[in-house]
Amino acid sequence: MSGGKIKVLSILSLILLFLFSGTLFAQHKSSFCCLWGEVDYRGAPAEDGYEVTAYIDNNLVAQTTTEDGEYSLCIPKDDPDTQKKDGWSEDDIIVLKVNGQKATPPIKAFSGTIRQKITVSSLNVKLTTWGKIKALFK
Repeated sequence: MSGGKIKVLSILSLILLFLFSGTLFAQHKSSFCCLWGEVDYRGAPAEDGYEVTAYIDNNLVAQTTTEDGEYSLCIPKDDPDTQKKDGWSEDDIIVLKVNGQKATPPIKAFSGTIRQKITVSSLNVKLTTWGKIKALFK
């Protein structure tokens, strides 16, 4: 074979390899529900290091920390071979918490990635007597 034909075959092989690996990555990625976006924590961007946790049916399924006022996490698909809920399934509702405080909105589980701003309200305090007093001054 001449040098030109070898070069063309090499380029075609690389293109096919790239397309095949992209298909595999897309199939692997689709088994996750990935969320990322801004975190509004009581009226301001979240500070670095705030813990963001994801719950489905009161089961912790993912966690991360904030950086530059944002979060990013991926929840794996639930393993049906285990009794414990360890990931997402169709129609699940994901509840996010920031530093233990419930964030809004709750998110319906899906396959893929989406940007989702979450908010922890300044009124999201424990409603003990002290919590009510603190809420009055926020």
